[in-house]
Amino acid sequence: MPVPPSTMGILTWPQPGTTNNFESIHDWAKCDRELSKKPTQIVFTRSGQTIVVADKFGDVFSYPLTPAPATTPAPAPPAEADALVSHENPSGGTLILGHTSLLTAFLLTPDETHIITVDRDEHIRASWFPQGYMIESFCLGHKKFVSAIHIPRDPAAHDILVSGGGDPVLKVWEWRAGRRLYNVVIEEAVHPFIAVRRARRQRGYDSDGERKPPTRRWLARQRRRQAKAAALVEDADTTPDREGAEVEIDIEDGGDESEDETAEVEVDTTPATPSGEHEEPPPTPVLVVQKIETLTVGSRLVLAFSAVGATALFWFALPPDPAAVPEELLVVHAHDFGRPVVTFAPVDGSTDCIWVSLDAHWTDEGPSPGVTPHVRLVRLTLDSANELSPPPPLLSTLNGASVIPANEREISALQLYESLTSLPKNIDATHNPMIRDAPDSDAAKAQGNRSAKAAGKMRTRMALLERGIPDEPPVKKTKGEGTEENDDVMDES
Repeated sequence: MPVPPSTMGILTWPQPGTTNNFESIHDWAKCDRELSKKPTQIVFTRSGQTIVVADKFGDVFSYPLTPAPATTPAPAPPAEADALVSHENPSGGTLILGHTSLLTAFLLTPDETHIITVDRDEHIRASWFPQGYMIESFCLGHKKFVSAIHIPRDPAAHDILVSGGGDPVLKVWEWRAGRRLYNVVIEEAVHPFIAVRRARRQRGYDSDGERKPPTRRWLARQRRRQAKAAALVEDADTTPDREGAEVEIDIEDGGDESEDETAEVEVDTTPATPSGEHEEPPPTPVLVVQKIETLTVGSRLVLAFSAVGATALFWFALPPDPAAVPEELLVVHAHDFGRPVVTFAPVDGSTDCIWVSLDAHWTDEGPSPGVTPHVRLVRLTLDSANELSPPPPLLSTLNGASVIPANEREISALQLYESLTSLPKNIDATHNPMIRDAPDSDAAKAQGNRSAKAAGKMRTRMALLERGIPDEPPVKKTKGEGTEENDDVMDES
């Protein structure tokens, strides 16, 4: 089944005969580009005439800002290029390069001679631009996914690359040589501020957080269940002395049949509270570095970064020579805003001020209609951050007239924290498949010989026995004793 395409909308400015002001916004030209997969990042070149797009297939394409007129046929790409593309290219983009894994981020070097790409499989690749097939170097050393990269703005540090993701450190590289210079430990500074925890991956969704298409077997099973439910309701209506049976119909969309056949019964084994309810332990916080930027504070180069779901902005001063290994441990500072940081950006024309965008609707229980200031403006020093007071007029406007009201459903559709689930690998696995050590005991060996389904049933029975619930043996039916459930199993086998 083909993957549903995404659409990239671009507003080009200005049109001939218009003026450069926001009053003529109706004169902007909207150009839609159809993409085969959801984009992960979009970047403009310095000229503003080329758009570079990375997608979840792992490919990077370039598109002209202004598409060719409809009357002019688009030039056909070379046959060699078509052979290298891993999916359809409906808008005729030019392939720059491709990875075999989900592309999480990329950047163009300040001189735009190279493009640096990172993926979910811990790879950092520096390639020529736009000749992406010519690889300059690899920066290998991450043990988890890479989600953010940055080249300092200081021209003297353009050979330095800073990368981060799921590892407890930021790594500083000399990217042209593919050589790691040093690590900066950030885990202890970031973890106390991670307020948004990873939600369990929903059934029927893939690892990218997108809904799976329903299979033919799943649709047939749903039709049989609905027919059975309708028959039970009709039987209850025609039998006055029989109480109406409660019918439960599975209406969950998507998912493949393998998940239903191998699913394990989850048993709550957490201790009960005085009210009789079981409390689930909070999920373990997941570190995902979201964005990295550099500023100049005094004469020092300061690196600021944020993490997905964290309520603070973090920063530290790089050594006087960023390429030199620091003689002492670099101290990571944090400024807590009380709400998760969505993104941030340095202020144009200032060397030490940062715009910070917050998820003002977030609470411990989820999105809330109560609204606090969405945007903050802070000035960094080497060891502290101060919010500007009184706020400038632009900041007051961003937190006032520019706020668009939204309900809980619209806020959830933004998927601000999707990367907490989609980027980590094997987050729901009961074991780490990369650990291949032999079992230590005979019991572990015996359990390893069982199938995954049998092992799941055994764990469920043990949990029931620990809670004092007797395990009822399955009822064996004689041959030829057919039921609708047996028919379902026969149809699915």
